[in-house]
Amino acid sequence: MFKDNTSENTSKCYVGTSGYNYKDWEIIFYPEKTRGKFDRLRFYSQFFDFVEIESSFHNIYSKEVAKSLIEKVKDNKKFTFSIILNNAFTHKENFNKNELKITLDFLEELNSNNKLECILLHFPYYFHNTKDSRLKLIKLKNTFKDYNLVVDLKHYSWHSPLTYNFLEESKLHLCLIDEPIQDNFKTTVLGKLAYIHLYGICPSLLSTNNIEDKFNYLYTNSELFEISIKLEGLRKKSDKIFLVFKNTKMAKAIANAFTLNSYIKKRPILIPEQTVYYYSHLKPIAHRVNTNQLPIFS
Repeated sequence: MFKDNTSENTSKCYVGTSGYNYKDWEIIFYPEKTRGKFDRLRFYSQFFDFVEIESSFHNIYSKEVAKSLIEKVKDNKKFTFSIILNNAFTHKENFNKNELKITLDFLEELNSNNKLECILLHFPYYFHNTKDSRLKLIKLKNTFKDYNLVVDLKHYSWHSPLTYNFLEESKLHLCLIDEPIQDNFKTTVLGKLAYIHLYGICPSLLSTNNIEDKFNYLYTNSELFEISIKLEGLRKKSDKIFLVFKNTKMAKAIANAFTLNSYIKKRPILIPEQTVYYYSHLKPIAHRVNTNQLPIFS
């Protein structure tokens, strides 16, 4: 089924999920019964090389938290993080010096240990393209000048060639989005870093009032294969590509991340047997593993 064609291109793609600490991933991804002290992030890092920390959007994390994250992924030397910046910086007019110091210490601890790829600035839909908004972006870039910044700009006013020029000149990367909107995610890459949020492309997701429904789409194999083809164009423009599955309900993000990883690497991959049991369409791409036999349980 596969031709093993691991090339330098595949090393540029990081596939992961937005967050990892979900109760409804138990039994589907995380083992139902565990021996001794079990840590979800350590388990996750046995199968993936990257995760987006989304809980940082609501929590100011300290240097000690960064040390804990680094310790939990120590078994996977390739593992790395992206961090969603706390909403105190993106959703409020001003942030205080204490919040900034704690955040910078947290980021520096990750960065100095080669565990931080970028920071995501997640803005609300009402954040329009205005002079004040552009000044805010420049201020944030200057505040976090030592890091790659990716901006998630939802309002349509941002999406124009003129705005893209402004973002590129400001050394800001644009978060690409795959969701039920026209053309799905566009291949507009600013700089050498491509960052893609994958929500799902079912049009009915737009009309739901249930927030959980927006994270409950399961991509088909053909849709994921099409995404893997689109990546060929992005590779020519980018040094690194990050693909973040946001459809976290019932570990759909996990199932889709395994499939896309397999398409990118062009070979079967290691998948927990409980995940294959729940999502049986993964069987053709799975090297199944009994998770109780992993080193983290020894």
